Amino acid sequence: MSGKQRGHLKSLAHKLRPVARIGQEGITPGVISEIRKQLLHHELIKVKWADLSSEEGPKKEQARQLARRVGAHFVQLLGHNVVLYRAPDAGAMEDGRAPKIRLP
Repeated sequence: MSGKQRGHLKSLAHKLRPVARIGQEGITPGVISEIRKQLLHHELIKVKWADLSSEEGPKKEQARQLARRVGAHFVQLLGHNVVLYRAPDAGAMEDGRAPKIRLP
């Protein structure tokens, strides 16, 4: 993902509210499932991470690992909010769903 594309996604994410929360239990299978479902529906989401701490490694690296686990691109980390993006897959395109976000 280029810097221009990342900047475009950051500007779109500014007005978003978190659609998923990661609590004290951390990244559970249920959380991963919910984030994937939200990415299918919205493409660009914010995730509120309540216990994101430097004890488990650099915060940005934890956010990048979350993105890899859910199959998304890491866009940004703002405090405890992680912004993730995933373009629609080929199956969604065949179902007639066009991408909601056009990257530059």
